[in-house]
Amino acid sequence: MRTSCIPTNTTANFCKCGCGTPIPPGNTWVRGHHRRGVKHTKEAREKISKALKGNTPWNKGIPRTEEERQAISRGISEEERKRRSERTKKGWEEEKYDFMYGETNPACRPEVREKIGNAWRGRSHAEETKEKIRKARLGKPGRPFPENLKKLFSKRMKEDNPMYRKEVLEKHPVLNHGPKFISEGEDKVAKILQDMKISYERQKPLKKAVRGYYMLDFFLPEYNVIIEFDGHHSHVENPERDKERDEYILKTYGYPTLRIKPLELNNRNRPDLIEKIRRFLNGGKTGENKVN
Repeated sequence: MRTSCIPTNTTANFCKCGCGTPIPPGNTWVRGHHRRGVKHTKEAREKISKALKGNTPWNKGIPRTEEERQAISRGISEEERKRRSERTKKGWEEEKYDFMYGETNPACRPEVREKIGNAWRGRSHAEETKEKIRKARLGKPGRPFPENLKKLFSKRMKEDNPMYRKEVLEKHPVLNHGPKFISEGEDKVAKILQDMKISYERQKPLKKAVRGYYMLDFFLPEYNVIIEFDGHHSHVENPERDKERDEYILKTYGYPTLRIKPLELNNRNRPDLIEKIRRFLNGGKTGENKVN
C-alpha cells in the first residue's frame, strides 16, 4: 500500500496526471508526472544528446549476481508465457498481423526505407567495439546456414545471377574481361609458357550455355586446351565444383583442362611441371603442334 506524508487532518489533493497519487497541499503534480505523454522536440533531443555524449551510462559496469539473473528469468511465469503464446496464435488466426508482410508492411514503403537507409548510412563500430566483437567471436563456429537457403541461393547464382544482368555488365565491363587482380602464381605459369614458346590468351571469357561466363586463366588456341592455376583456397575447399566445370567445358567445347597446384611452381618441382605440361599438350596432338 502506498504511504503518504500528508497530515491526516488535511484534505488530500491528487496528481493532475490522473495516476491517483496523493500530494501535499499546495502541490499540483508528482515530480516528473507533468511530462507524462509529452514528447521532446527535435532541438531538445539534439541538445540532450550533446549533453550526454561521452558520459558513462549509469548502469554500465554493474555486474548482476546469480540471484538477480534468476529473479529476472522468473519475472514471467510459465502460465503467463502460455497465455501470451495463445494470444499471439489467436491474433494470427484473426489476421491481425497480416499488415507486417507484403506491400502493407510499413518497412516496405519507399519513404520508410529511405529514412532507415539514411539513418544507418555512414554508421560504423568504434575500434574498441570492433576489437570486443573480434575477441568474442574468436574460435567460435560461424552461424549455421539452413539447407533450404543453400539450395535457394545456389539456384539463384546459377540461373539469375545479378552479376550477369545486362545493366550490371554495362556498368562494370571488367566482369566480361576477367578480374583486374592477377596472382603471383599465374605470373609464374605465364613465364613457364613463355620459356616453352607457347602462345596463350590470359583471362579469356568463355560463355556458358545458360548465362554468364567462365574466366579461363590460360587458353592455348594452338592446342585448344586450358591451363588453370589453383592458388585460391576455394579450389581446395570445393574440388567438386572445379571438376564439374572441367567436365562441362570438355563436353560443351571439347577443351581439356590441366590444373596446376602452388607446390608445383617451386624451383625443385619446376622440371616436373614442364614435363607435365608437355605431356598434356602432346596427349592428343601430332605433327606441327607437337611440343618438343
